[in-house]
Amino acid sequence: MIPMNTIYNEMGIRETVLSFGKNIEKNLKDRFEKIDEIAEYNQLKVIKAMQDNRVSAGCFNYASGYGYDDQGRDTLEKVYASIFHTESALVRPQITCGTHALSLALAANLRPGDELLAPAGSYEGFEAAIGAGADAVYVGGAAFGARAYAKNFGEEELLRAIDTAHIHGRKLYLTVNTLLKNRELSEQLYDYLLPYYKEGLDAVIVQDLGVFSFIRRNFPDLDIHASTQMTVTGPEGMRFLEEKGATRVVPARELSLEEISAMHKASPLEIETFIHGALCYSYSGQCLMSSIFGGRSGNRGRCAQPCRLPYSVTMDHRKYKGDKDFCALSLKDICTLDILPDILEAGVMSLKIEGRMKQPAYTAGVTAVYRKYLDMYLSGKEYHVQENDRKYLLELFSRGGSCKGYYDMYRGPEMMAFANEKKSGNIQPEIRKIKEKIHGNLILSPESPVILEITCKGQTVTAMGGEVQFAKNQPMEEQRIRQQMEKLGNTDFQWEDLNIEINGRIFVPVKVLNEVRRDALSQLREALIGCQKRAQVTKQPTKSKDQAACHRRVTDSLPVYVSCERSDTAEVLLNEPGITGFYFPFDTMEKYFSPELAASSELYLSTPHIHRGEIPEKWLHAWLFGDFCLAWKMPFEGNVGGNCLCFRESFLKCKSRCKSKREQRE
Repeated sequence: MIPMNTIYNEMGIRETVLSFGKNIEKNLKDRFEKIDEIAEYNQLKVIKAMQDNRVSAGCFNYASGYGYDDQGRDTLEKVYASIFHTESALVRPQITCGTHALSLALAANLRPGDELLAPAGSYEGFEAAIGAGADAVYVGGAAFGARAYAKNFGEEELLRAIDTAHIHGRKLYLTVNTLLKNRELSEQLYDYLLPYYKEGLDAVIVQDLGVFSFIRRNFPDLDIHASTQMTVTGPEGMRFLEEKGATRVVPARELSLEEISAMHKASPLEIETFIHGALCYSYSGQCLMSSIFGGRSGNRGRCAQPCRLPYSVTMDHRKYKGDKDFCALSLKDICTLDILPDILEAGVMSLKIEGRMKQPAYTAGVTAVYRKYLDMYLSGKEYHVQENDRKYLLELFSRGGSCKGYYDMYRGPEMMAFANEKKSGNIQPEIRKIKEKIHGNLILSPESPVILEITCKGQTVTAMGGEVQFAKNQPMEEQRIRQQMEKLGNTDFQWEDLNIEINGRIFVPVKVLNEVRRDALSQLREALIGCQKRAQVTKQPTKSKDQAACHRRVTDSLPVYVSCERSDTAEVLLNEPGITGFYFPFDTMEKYFSPELAASSELYLSTPHIHRGEIPEKWLHAWLFGDFCLAWKMPFEGNVGGNCLCFRESFLKCKSRCKSKREQRE
């Protein structure tokens, strides 16, 4: 049986997390007579199953002392049942009696807020993030990222970053969060992602549902995170993306903690939210201002940030006058140190820092501060933010102060900077390069090869080379050998201890020692990253019906559809011949709808670009009891990533109720 401490070490669990897991385990052991030996073996299978089934850590109530609440118990029952091939009810006693699978799962980083996610616009920024304590880093490659003007990563750098992250037990996510053109999707995306997929890329961050579908089809075991650019605003969007195979959702930044909590309760998908950095004035993914003003689309990664520019402001024919330029749309950055526990308890699993355009020193400084307070919260100590840390963050970067974002408020003037004065103090955070501790055993015997055994995170490798010689005159001293073997240079490792076993009077050429050391470190590196790599996958062909649609010839009978966002536009176009269908917002639909129009034209409801909360009562009443339910076929369109799904779910319920209403009338 593998000792539990060895398992913990191999999983790379931080001390604070390990301590938490052990406390839960102790509570279970104190409460029940024993934890059976079968659980000692099966807990590994349970952890893997939880990961494979994408079980959200939010299912568990960590404050309860029992380790889980009713929802957590039900979730565990399903996982146990799938592992042990039995009915859920039959495994309930095993769970209730406290096998420590849950405690290990908690300690295995499956808890809310156990991921601190930092940005990197360059390889130097990546090293700064890892060195400061980030659990994961998100980066942009040479294409398809929403920060086209960042330095970003070339292919060789990105492959190196993936390997380095895995050596240190961290994760790396790639942004593919722009809208793609058809040719880019069909001719470029597969070749772009393939080398990173094979190297073991942990996840991609996606906005475009076409990209989402393409990746799901061509790279089926690559995790997909739904970008905040997708503007998911409610539980319906979460459930839709869960059905499509997403593993995580980054909801719209404008949501409150209450809304995020409702989304968390509706779906087991992981939730990632921004905790520090710049805010957009518009909903992410919905802003066309940069594109309209200067032809640089934010949805293509080229936002010119017009919201940071000064504007002339007029109200009631009176013009704003001030000593400085008035940046009417410029928001302060967010800083959530004070409400970090509230964010975690709302069900957020990943805490995201914004700033891929920032310098590595900024990344290092901000990440280190949030690492400190996240560990404070996870340790169970009293949570208290020190004033000097607030000031430190403002000195790193400030636009006239900071705000807490939308988490605890809808909007307000205190969120506005009204200026674009970027300030930073004269501080230079330390950029630390972390190294993994290794244990070594060097054996030197005359007329035998040099043997070096190295162990790290449960992986052991052995390298042999050259030949150890008898020393005729002056034997080689251990200090000289150690000095040579400890030259690890710019590698990812450092010696925790190195045992040197010398048998007799020996001499070894320095060149041989160097070669064996390099060979052993190379083997160790490959052992640590090799399990993350994937096999080649074949590009899946585009469906023939899709190709036919793309290459269909334009004819004289091409249908024409019009969108009428205003009533006066609709009034004119309704009298025009040759229009196949109309897109109306609700008020316009309510004004012009008739059974005759529905019979002669296709009618579509244009839902708002953003919808949060319940469908307005008057809309539902119209579908349930008005003429709409009798004559309209109920097609609609909208932002599929978010509000459209809310309407879809409500409309399907309405359709069932309308059918019942018609039957009553008949």
